[in-house]
Amino acid sequence: MTVNIAGTFKKDVREFNGLEAIAKELTEEPLTRQVVVGLIETKKTTKDHTDGGSETVTVRFVHLEALADEAAADGRKLMDDAYRARTNRNESAPVDDGLFDGPQAKE
Repeated sequence: MTVNIAGTFKKDVREFNGLEAIAKELTEEPLTRQVVVGLIETKKTTKDHTDGGSETVTVRFVHLEALADEAAADGRKLMDDAYRARTNRNESAPVDDGLFDGPQAKE
């Protein structure tokens, strides 16, 4: 199963797009990673019957907020812990950035 992301907020729900609060930082420091928390919901599910019945789920963000300072550090720790649990990685194993090594989260 594949998961795609629909990435826009409609005008009537823009107040839940917390990324607009950091728009200046995103443009002035485009390589600085930002820690965010979000809520998603399933927008649609499609099934490709010609490809063995593979399913693709599309989700959309219904609320996003950028975190800063201690909250960003806490959020990053929660994300790292969840990643280790999902991938069965040792708790002491570092969580590396993989393919996109480079800029670090703004904390």
